[in-house]
Amino acid sequence: MIKTCRNCGEVRSMASYCHICNSCRYKKYRLNWNKQHKIYQKRIKDNPEVIKRAKIRRDRYYLANKVKERARGKLIKAILRGKIKKGDTCIICGGKENIQSHHPDYSKPLEAIWLCRSCHYKIHSKYDKDACLKSVREALGVV
Repeated sequence: MIKTCRNCGEVRSMASYCHICNSCRYKKYRLNWNKQHKIYQKRIKDNPEVIKRAKIRRDRYYLANKVKERARGKLIKAILRGKIKKGDTCIICGGKENIQSHHPDYSKPLEAIWLCRSCHYKIHSKYDKDACLKSVREALGVV
């Protein structure tokens, strides 16, 4: 059986109709979504009320997490000034992509460990936290 695609207008056999026409529909949807999203972002970006709420949210977070923010800031400055070299491998799994710093103790801002994104997430998640922290202690030689 042969059918005409409502999106692209091409005539296709039923065997390939669903797959190809769904991809046509998805492509059309994505293009429209991108246009709508850009309009929405521009409207939000220029809205003073939204800017005000975002500033309040940032300030509230900073006040609640002063010690964390100061530790992050000091570490970033030390890296930019060349005092500390950013790690290039995860100390748990040895991965080399998406390396992030983790502060076991925020009172020692320059003593950060370097983890890949997934191991860093595991440390902060409630599910794998104990196993991951054990791996960190073993990697640091603190058992």
